[in-house]
Amino acid sequence: MEEIESFPNRELVLRDLNEFHAYAFYKKDKGYYALDVVWNPVYGIVSINFNNSYVTIPTLEILLQMANYCDAMLLVRGKKHITKEFIEKEKAEINERKISKNKR
Repeated sequence: MEEIESFPNRELVLRDLNEFHAYAFYKKDKGYYALDVVWNPVYGIVSINFNNSYVTIPTLEILLQMANYCDAMLLVRGKKHITKEFIEKEKAEINERKISKNKR
């Protein structure tokens, strides 16, 4: 309970916190959580909302692991399917950009 007392925006978090809603990555300078996960039991959907500038490859890998564990798909805006191959391609593109930047 002491940890809950120290939460930023505690009242907002406590109002929404239940077995259907979770938050992560509090951005103190911005005053919000960069990631929240919501379970909708009526539709059987897990919605993951995050600030685009905060999405990292390790975060995507964890979300994909969660989706695979639940025998589900990880989609962007309900359309683009995130797969292990997609993540590997993103990693390669990031490395290529780093190499190109270092050559300049």
